[in-house]
Amino acid sequence: MMLLLLALCISLIILVIFLFLSRDSKSKIIFEGIPVLTDQHWFFGVLPNALRLDIDSAHRYFAIDNANDEGFTSFWVVNVPVVCVANPKYARAALNAEIQHILPRNYTWHTNHFLGPKNIGFLNNKEWRFFRSAINKAFTSAAVQETRPCMISVCRTLVKSLQRRIEEDVNALSVTMEILPLLRIAAVDIFGLTSLGEEFGGCKTLDPSPVAKSFGFLSDEMTRRIRDPLNPFSAFYFFPTRSNFRHWQERRKMRGLLNHIVKTRKREVAANPNEGKKRTDLLSHLIHAIDVQKASDPTIKEDVSDETFSDILMSLLFAGYDTTSITLSYALYNIAKNPGAEARCVKEVLRVLGKPDDSGKDDLSFDPEDLKYCQAVIYETLRLFPAAPNTTRNLTKDLKLGKTVIPERTSIHIPVWGIQRDERNFPRPMEFLPERWVMKSDNSKKDGEDVEIWMERTPDTKAIENRWKNLKKDCNGAVKPETKQKEDNDDIPAADPSAFFAFSAGARSCAGKKFAMQEAVTMLAVLLCHLKFDMIEPEFEVEPERSGLIQKPKYEMPMVISVRKN
Repeated sequence: MMLLLLALCISLIILVIFLFLSRDSKSKIIFEGIPVLTDQHWFFGVLPNALRLDIDSAHRYFAIDNANDEGFTSFWVVNVPVVCVANPKYARAALNAEIQHILPRNYTWHTNHFLGPKNIGFLNNKEWRFFRSAINKAFTSAAVQETRPCMISVCRTLVKSLQRRIEEDVNALSVTMEILPLLRIAAVDIFGLTSLGEEFGGCKTLDPSPVAKSFGFLSDEMTRRIRDPLNPFSAFYFFPTRSNFRHWQERRKMRGLLNHIVKTRKREVAANPNEGKKRTDLLSHLIHAIDVQKASDPTIKEDVSDETFSDILMSLLFAGYDTTSITLSYALYNIAKNPGAEARCVKEVLRVLGKPDDSGKDDLSFDPEDLKYCQAVIYETLRLFPAAPNTTRNLTKDLKLGKTVIPERTSIHIPVWGIQRDERNFPRPMEFLPERWVMKSDNSKKDGEDVEIWMERTPDTKAIENRWKNLKKDCNGAVKPETKQKEDNDDIPAADPSAFFAFSAGARSCAGKKFAMQEAVTMLAVLLCHLKFDMIEPEFEVEPERSGLIQKPKYEMPMVISVRKN
């Protein structure tokens, strides 16, 4: 044992000496024609600067200030060379290339202990293609539409519980609450009802359900352990610590519940396949899709285990748990800070859903596709505050982007946050402007009254191309237009969908995009129909902070909630 420890120590010393002697290589050209960041740490590379800067400054540092005219930068993450691609045309081409998703071992280790080794985010090659195809078949437009009543029902329960909470204090007309934890409760309830056919009941009490508590703890633990890589008590799960014991308890609860539901549902589908097809929960659709996949591929002989199904379900819950709740928190913040956008949103919601006291209108039957302005609010929120501020892929073949050839096995960094806040892609990038995405329809007039019916805008491809040609860097590296032209809100350039990466792109883009958009728009509409959300202080400015693989609002977004008077 002593000899083993001695050998390990000697190996580490040799490794550190080697890295120290090769420290100058961190500032040398990595790829021909691509500038390399010069102020990198000799061992960790770009990581210290990336973590020291706030999210906005870090992305300007990667994507704009140090990039060449084609939007390329290169840097090191420890001993891994990385190319940052900030030009949206090239970023989309990279995401559509032959790629794999390989994260640092620290991330993979802790994510696997949370979501399981078969979570869809980390699978590659044939195994990934098999399960991704099954998920795509489970998340068809028809299947997603079937989940609408469940989504609306959960939202209505949340509204009623909040109204009750406000009424409990006879001397108050409002209640102050942190919005992000509240929306997480709703996201877990929606997942339970739409994906598993199970009612968790968190929205009834406004307290996290047992499932939400377990999942929330495991998610927070993963983030904490990723941030603390040098602590062996965080890195290893076999030490008899309090956090490790609770991690084991909460993981066993989640796994026990999911395995039981999967086993029961598989038995039901096998006993009555026709009845299984009629079920609206996404798990039943997934079981059926995997059965179809197996029947069409004779090379797959083994049954998919309950544990593998649980890994996939954990992946899907993780994808919606934080992203939906974070997006809605920012959306309510943006609306509270922009009264004009709030008024247009509420006007559309009341037109589609009807006023809350209209007994003849059933708001369980509305179509979120009719809420184009609400959709625009979500898109603009995702543009400004993407839950995943960047994404990374690994090339499996050489890739030519413009005049630059990036070799296989290179790690490609897509700075989603930086691209979506770049003036070359979205003029007036720091302003919240839903009108980038929609415009008033010609049918907005009814009986002489402006009812404001909105329709999607078509991007001006020529104007988009010209912006990348005409906007140049000043001496400090910041992107500035050659000539400034003041625009008012009636002349907002249409958004460029090709520069929008909140759902990623290519084969590994978000499989649940339709589900996520339907969920976000539905929750926003039902909440705004019945409730009003205000900032605790008018001058409050949100501060995004990193949280593992994602970002979230600092301080959990406290807001004042009151009953809307229409």
